[in-house]
Amino acid sequence: MNCPKCGTAIPPGSAFCHSCGTATQDPTAATVAMTAVQAPPPQEDPLLVMVRKELEHDYVIEKELGRGGMAVVYMGKERSLEREVAIKVLPPEMALQGGTADRFKREARLAAALDHQNIIPVYRVGQAGPLHYIAMKYVRGRGLDSIIEQQGALPVPVVWRVLRDAASGLAYAHEKSIVHRDIKGANIMIEQDGRVLVSDFGIARAMTETSLTASGMVIGTPNYMSPEQCGGSKVGPQSDQYSLGILAFQMLTGALPFEADSIMGIIQHHYMTPPPDIRTVRDGVPEELLAILYKALEKKPENRFKTTQEMADYLDAVPLPPVDKRDSLTMLKQLSHGEKVAEVRTGTLPPLSLTASITGGRPSTAAPEVARAAVPEKKNRWLVPTLVVAVLGLGAGVVWQFVLNKPAQLAAPAAGATGQAALQRPPAGADSGVAEFSVTPRIAQVQVGNIVLRDGRGRVPAGTYDYVVSATGYNPDRGSITVSANQTVSKIVSLRRATTSPTQTAQQQTPAQRQPSAPVGAPVATGTASVLISVTPANADVTLDGRRISARGLQTVSAGPHTLNASATDCQAGSQSFTVAVGETGKRVVLQLTCTSQP
Repeated sequence: MNCPKCGTAIPPGSAFCHSCGTATQDPTAATVAMTAVQAPPPQEDPLLVMVRKELEHDYVIEKELGRGGMAVVYMGKERSLEREVAIKVLPPEMALQGGTADRFKREARLAAALDHQNIIPVYRVGQAGPLHYIAMKYVRGRGLDSIIEQQGALPVPVVWRVLRDAASGLAYAHEKSIVHRDIKGANIMIEQDGRVLVSDFGIARAMTETSLTASGMVIGTPNYMSPEQCGGSKVGPQSDQYSLGILAFQMLTGALPFEADSIMGIIQHHYMTPPPDIRTVRDGVPEELLAILYKALEKKPENRFKTTQEMADYLDAVPLPPVDKRDSLTMLKQLSHGEKVAEVRTGTLPPLSLTASITGGRPSTAAPEVARAAVPEKKNRWLVPTLVVAVLGLGAGVVWQFVLNKPAQLAAPAAGATGQAALQRPPAGADSGVAEFSVTPRIAQVQVGNIVLRDGRGRVPAGTYDYVVSATGYNPDRGSITVSANQTVSKIVSLRRATTSPTQTAQQQTPAQRQPSAPVGAPVATGTASVLISVTPANADVTLDGRRISARGLQTVSAGPHTLNASATDCQAGSQSFTVAVGETGKRVVLQLTCTSQP
């Protein structure tokens, strides 16, 4: 060893250099021999390891996508076809719990039977060792719940397309006698190409099955559950319609219609509280779309759509401009990629009050009656809502029951159905004031002179008028009112129920009074029928028996032959004749013009 300073050789064991006195030591004295210890690899999830092992012959399992209350979903690739798949697996410990394996097998069986463009397709159902699994299409996109959380209220064209496509998928499932029972934003997927897909039939049930769910057992997501589902009753397609109506409300306002501090409070609202009026917080929503939404949110299943296909047909006929329908797909693609579209401004929903809703849920400002069939009122029959809450064993179950003794109350007549009430017109250019009516029932319509007041309140030119307050099933109230300039005049009117039969009342009315906007699914008067008109392009000029109508929508017509005519720019005029029978429902007349450039 040499001195590090002067280079003189230093004898072994010397502490100093004999030449320059520099302190030194054996280099090996400061060397510590270290044995490398390799860190243990991170331990993988045991279930993932098991899934990879049991399914390795058919699938390459890449990663976990998510976990639910019953199953775990993994992303993988099918070896034979090299396509991406989502594999839903029932963990072995879950399979041991009573009924869980049966429900999972039922889901697999039901989902595999569905083949529709708006339902996520199932590729394979099987069992490998202790694992039950379902292999389905892997959707690159986003859940609707995630989109609403990021975007808030959605543009009307987007809402329209999501509802129409989801209703179409559900209608197909219902025709196969399968009810989803858990429609919510998380179970509506938007693919990156803009396609709307209904997913997760995890608690779906065939309408014919009665043994797999205990009587009175409540299954679903409370915020979206129908009243009958909340009570543990057997549900049908109308329950999915209700859930879709809740989702539609959420898309239009960015908020749920019924929220409370507890599940019990939410259930009470589903039973008793009318949904808020969307028009108080958002403008520009087509009346036809609102009418469909509020019909789906009727409290009684029989007051909703007879079939979900009928609901889908009415959604398809909502009169949106062709450019809006095209833009809806573009916006859905943007939203599915995580992009935001133009913000929709909405107001704040008013606080809910627990109010018994006998008629179903339409607010007093409901859209023109596109949404309820006329039901004759039976004498001496009343609807008494009885809410029975039974808490069993530390709150294990809740039973809700209604005692129904009277058919639903009729909805308000359409604007103009009261006939001419004006006896005096104010002079041109006169100042105006406000006429304000508080009416019972809330469904009543108010007409002052020749002006129909929206929600019973409106600005009227100064003058003296005859007014009429009317509602189907009630005797009208007539009187006189004087409106002064820049003043508000108020009146309180309470109608009495009519003692005459609906048939007698119809005979006493003038023809103009017997032509309200038609309800969905049933005629509005003796000798009439409802017909769904659908003309393409949507901007065509359309006449029915010489009377101008909208290109798409429901029309009430008399029984017998009719002629539909349509014309549009750059299109060849078209005509179609049809005949309807008395009381006929569900008839659809479609007329498509031949155009040089299709919209």
